[in-house]
Amino acid sequence: MRKDENLKQKDARVKGRLVVFEGGHGSGKTTQAKMLVKYLQSNGIRTHYTKEPYGSDLIPLINNYSNGDLLDSPVLMYLLAASRCIHVKDIKSWIAQGEFVICDRYVLSSFVYQQIQGIPLNVIKRVNSFAIKPHITFYVDVPLKARLERLCRTHKNRENFFLEDDKLTREQNLYNGLTNNWDERRYGRVTVINGEASPTEVHKNIVNCFVAETKQRF
Repeated sequence: MRKDENLKQKDARVKGRLVVFEGGHGSGKTTQAKMLVKYLQSNGIRTHYTKEPYGSDLIPLINNYSNGDLLDSPVLMYLLAASRCIHVKDIKSWIAQGEFVICDRYVLSSFVYQQIQGIPLNVIKRVNSFAIKPHITFYVDVPLKARLERLCRTHKNRENFFLEDDKLTREQNLYNGLTNNWDERRYGRVTVINGEASPTEVHKNIVNCFVAETKQRF
């Protein structure tokens, strides 16, 4: 892809921003996040890729409590919030240095997966009230049937609680409901991206949306 003249780091109007990628398991959001990082870097933009959960000391605990008897308790929610609190501090630092931060999962994921655990949305929002607002969130939307087909190829052993068929159905419904009724003033703009096409085509769509957004804001 040719270099985009609208995204030159030397332009004083271009400042660090937080860009989030969300999507259900098998949506391709991680692939798209990394493709955008590569695109920005090829255009001379200082870019930092990061993902949640965050923090090498907390990730083993989070993985441990992502399955098991305590999934109906708030333990996992608080661990993820603690991880995000550390993450936000680092994100602020990267942004202050003028970097575009591309984050794979953020608060929308908590709104989905902790509700699947049975925790009320208002409680999840309160626990994550410290989270900073992204500049834009890309939600990569892929229908459940297509995601299940992808997961059968990439996750043949789906013993994880959140990868059970009924949880994946709940995941799809929650993502659709939340993105359709999103509080942009508090959580930033959400742009829904059709993720069924080839990775290259999805990436082009994301880049077009991203460039349009930067033209508008900078």
